[in-house]
Amino acid sequence: HVKNPQKQVFLSAPTVADTNSPGVGPDLVYRDPWGHPYVISMDANYDELCRDSYYGLQVVSQTQSGASSGFNGLFNPNPNPSTQLQKDDFVFRGKVMVWSAGPDGKVDPSANAISIPNNDNILSWAP
Repeated sequence: HVKNPQKQVFLSAPTVADTNSPGVGPDLVYRDPWGHPYVISMDANYDELCRDSYYGLQVVSQTQSGASSGFNGLFNPNPNPSTQLQKDDFVFRGKVMVWSAGPDGKVDPSANAISIPNNDNILSWAP
């Protein structure tokens, strides 16, 4: 591929014939052991901060009101995370975040990361 001139292999996943099995299905979606899609977010601007649209949400990741610290090692780098424009900016210090909805296959953007149903999600960055 033109964006990978050195042909470096970053992921070697099995291909599968259906859209319910673990692996990469015919729809090119990579699924976890329970058949749920993996979500992959990458640091696209090389600032060593990775942003995920779901785990970037304040309601999902903020540990307590007004805090810049987040669950599972995430944080909000903005000086005033309570402002409307910066509140949903929780990030991971690293190059990639991979997660799935885990065994129950459920996520709830109105619940925090350690509450049901989010607490069984599989997170690559969790300590």
